[in-house]
Amino acid sequence: DMDGNKASSSSSSSTTQKHSLSSIFSNYIKKALQETGSGMKALLVDGATLPVVSNALSQTDVMKREVFAVEPLSDGDATSTGVVPLRGRRSEDSSLRFVKAVCIVRPTSENVNALCERISGSLTSYGEFHVFFTNTVDEHKLRAIAKADARKGGGENNKVKQIQEIFCDVIATDECTFVIDSKDCFKDDSMRAFDPNGGMRKRVGNNGSFQRSNYEYTLMCDPSWGVRNGTPLIDRCVEGVTSVCLALKRPPLFRYSAKSNIARRIAEDAQRVTSEREPGLFDFGRRNDEGYCHALIIDRFDDCVTPLLTQWTYQAMVHEIFGISSSNRVRAPDAQKLSKKPEEFILSSREDAFFRDHKYDDYGDVGAAVKKYVDDFANERSRTTASKSSASVDDVAKFVERYPEFRQKSATVAKHVQLVHTLSKVINDRQLMKVSEIEQELACAGTSVNGLEKQVEEIINDLSFGESEKVRLVGLYCLRRETEAPQICQHLLRVLSNHVGGKRIDALDCMLRRGGENARTSDLFGTKTIAARMRTSVSALKGTENVYTRHVPLVRSLVAQCANGKLSSIEYSPTWDGFTPECSKKPAEIIVFIVGGATYGEARAIAKFNASKESNGVTVTLGGYSMLHQSRFIENLANVFDEERGP
Repeated sequence: DMDGNKASSSSSSSTTQKHSLSSIFSNYIKKALQETGSGMKALLVDGATLPVVSNALSQTDVMKREVFAVEPLSDGDATSTGVVPLRGRRSEDSSLRFVKAVCIVRPTSENVNALCERISGSLTSYGEFHVFFTNTVDEHKLRAIAKADARKGGGENNKVKQIQEIFCDVIATDECTFVIDSKDCFKDDSMRAFDPNGGMRKRVGNNGSFQRSNYEYTLMCDPSWGVRNGTPLIDRCVEGVTSVCLALKRPPLFRYSAKSNIARRIAEDAQRVTSEREPGLFDFGRRNDEGYCHALIIDRFDDCVTPLLTQWTYQAMVHEIFGISSSNRVRAPDAQKLSKKPEEFILSSREDAFFRDHKYDDYGDVGAAVKKYVDDFANERSRTTASKSSASVDDVAKFVERYPEFRQKSATVAKHVQLVHTLSKVINDRQLMKVSEIEQELACAGTSVNGLEKQVEEIINDLSFGESEKVRLVGLYCLRRETEAPQICQHLLRVLSNHVGGKRIDALDCMLRRGGENARTSDLFGTKTIAARMRTSVSALKGTENVYTRHVPLVRSLVAQCANGKLSSIEYSPTWDGFTPECSKKPAEIIVFIVGGATYGEARAIAKFNASKESNGVTVTLGGYSMLHQSRFIENLANVFDEERGP
């Protein structure tokens, strides 16, 4: 009904079924394709929604629902999505008038204009348009679509059959994680995994600044600086976080890092959207203690330790060394054939059972699991080969039926063997195990760090270690001992400056000023209060499963405190004036959004919390503008330093 009224909302239901964000998004896409009805369909997407759809449904699942083509909404989207449009067809061509266009797009002005062009027939036109916006849409945009639909004339108007809002305005990369940035975060060149400098981008220009291929760093700048592109990214974060609240069907209560202006800005803008601009949409009829979703907006500077650490669990290692895109693609070279072009793989928990079962396992366990996987597959293949000579017609029929599954398993085995083999070579070449031992000593509260400065300095002066490893060690040491041993910290920074580029030193300078003990909200090393020191001592006595994975990210303790109603309202302030201690006792859900990017190490910590008894039935969803790796974090810091210094 295209009369300009508010589009129907898929969030009006008050059901409280507990689903992961990825399953909610999958159900949204399935419902959109189902409600379109039977018949041939074309799926129209933009650059932001293509990874949303591809992570929610496999290509096979999409094709089963009578979708014969996936097409970019506009030519601009063709560049960003890499999807080839149906070109050369004008509105006079009637070959597509029996095809239904299912449009899953963000409600931006650019997308609405492109949609209007599609509807009015200036581009390839379909017989019907079923529009699903991934967030709330303004009334004037609905009127523009209605006008374009009426403009066609000749009895061909009313092509738009429905407009709905489906709240999937972020990319669900896994069951409990999401990102906003839809651009690939591959390392510039997968071969940089073997680069002793850790793959930092080359400096360009006279001022030696890094190439700014992304503007995520603006979210680490203070809003008062007026950084270019800062406000659009803040608005995008607000849209993303509020859409997650709508997807979870919970009234939100926003809290933020008290010392962070950027976290406060995002939290207050999000609260304003929920209480002023769209008040009825967020009231699910459960304005009570048990119905709230607590959305914690945390500044990346509250925990600079986690993104600096070498990662040792499978998913985190792959992202750290090769990069995993927002659509779960990986480009990795073969360690035995380094001259070959890197291959591209999909690492999806939905489609890859081995990855789903072992993505949070540490390096040693993954190696053993891959060996067992290979042995099992070899035994299965030998049994199949041995039975071919004496096979009956029924046996042959069963083999043919299972052959696609057999081929898929063969490809999966080869993929994980190649990834683990290449990871092994990178670890040995860059001596990551030796570096990681020192990193863990520096990062873990309750450990003694006396004398570690000598080991750190030895590695700085050792030419066999890469610049990336040297920068990380000095950064961790300074974060840990900036107040206890400031002279030693300055000495290590001076020694480091003789071995690495000036922009890396700038990055560390920025990190220590913005994420140092006096600047950050959190008690990162558990030393500020007696209770924190007692918890730290108990944790140290418990021991650990692996010497390389002892560190627990800050976010793990924050969600535990929030779930139990013990998160400090002074350190993590609420935006709602009516906030009382009772409001925080029983959050139904928790969303953690890290401004400046999350990490897969933090994603693992959240997944383990969700699976533990400590969660007390509260589900936590982790989000960030992107999933960081070390080089991107250092690069962002260097760019923040440049912005702060000015031209």
